[in-house]
Amino acid sequence: YESARGEYDVISVRNDDGDNTTTPHSNGLMMSMDLKICVHNCVMHPDMKRMFHKACWFPSYKAFGEKAQNDEVFLSCGAPLVRKALAGGVATLFMYGQTGSGKTHTMQGLEEGVARHLWSQDKSFENDKPQPSLRLRYFELSGKKCIDLLDRRPGTELKLVNEGSNAVRPAGAAEPVIDSRESFMEFLRVGKSRRQTAATDVNGGSSRSHAVCQILINHDDVSGGRGLLTLVDCAGSERKEDSMYHSKERQKESTEINASLYALKECVRARALRVKGHSKVQVPFRSSSLTKVLMECFVRTDAILAVIATVSPIPTDTEHSIATLRTACAIAGYSEDTFFEQQNEVKPTLPVREQRVHPNKFTADELDTWLRTVQGGKFLSVADLIPSGLTGKQMCRWGDAQFSTLCGGIQVGAQLRKEWKNEAARCDRLTALCRKDRLG
Repeated sequence: YESARGEYDVISVRNDDGDNTTTPHSNGLMMSMDLKICVHNCVMHPDMKRMFHKACWFPSYKAFGEKAQNDEVFLSCGAPLVRKALAGGVATLFMYGQTGSGKTHTMQGLEEGVARHLWSQDKSFENDKPQPSLRLRYFELSGKKCIDLLDRRPGTELKLVNEGSNAVRPAGAAEPVIDSRESFMEFLRVGKSRRQTAATDVNGGSSRSHAVCQILINHDDVSGGRGLLTLVDCAGSERKEDSMYHSKERQKESTEINASLYALKECVRARALRVKGHSKVQVPFRSSSLTKVLMECFVRTDAILAVIATVSPIPTDTEHSIATLRTACAIAGYSEDTFFEQQNEVKPTLPVREQRVHPNKFTADELDTWLRTVQGGKFLSVADLIPSGLTGKQMCRWGDAQFSTLCGGIQVGAQLRKEWKNEAARCDRLTALCRKDRLG
């Protein structure tokens, strides 16, 4: 189907620890500290004539091919977070990507993986210890509004309040107990049905808010502490051509979404500096509602954070794939010097043109051959009469009288002269076409 539409993959993966030539979107999982994702951007110079290839490289710890299963994604990215939260820590996962790139499908697979992991027979905590109690918060952040997705009254707006010195919570949010995989998935289903969406050219139900799912894990024994697992389904970023037709309200939504993502990147950057020993750096988690509710993720030293970015490999989405990876790398805490661009000039493939020698370049032998073959040998007798050693350049200076003398008559001479001029005109046209091919 893609081949029939003339589409091809523009994303490839390279492993710098030895495997430098990997197939674009290889099947399954690739994992390495030296993994790099490349988006091949084929663009034009401002003169719209010259082409160049821009390879945009981004760091990544893991990459999944188009045939990777949701279970593989969860075991690599989600399971470590669940174990962290069960052990009393704070774990956060962000899902970010372009509308229509598989973001919702991937998040659903992770949610199902979390459910299986929490209520599996071989849990990561000991069976002889008291089972932790699990509660669920599920709300959406739309601009400055925080809306509960589980309250009996749909659309209930919540207020964000401080909970101690290291946490912010939505006051009055519904926190139902989840005691089984089925109850967890049912609450998520109800919440998703209330989430704010809008139709785009790519997706009839594009998310226009950040959905935050928080699982609160409370252990009865004091040593277990309190764990928190947060799954953030970021608002779907849109294609450039789709946003051209936004209403004022939708434009405001997009501005607020971009502002919250910028605040998120700044918080991650500040947290990374604090980890490196810059204790005076302040984490600006109060910059947006999203960063407020994730405060624990930024201030607790034992917190871990993961980002999954979904990208489309087709060339029409190249610009958006680059923007998605750039944002995801920033959220994940990668510094800007870890992603870079390489630019290569592309020489156009010129069409194959007929190769002909212009009459004024004819050697004596080439002129003789031409006279014997033009018009199927019509002037074969004339070839035996031309002066020895006559070249095409010399013959170009001939007038009507010289052609008539050579051919033994005005009529035949005029015909030969006409063929001579036609041959020169054909060569001139070919030369012009070749010049146009090279200049674009």
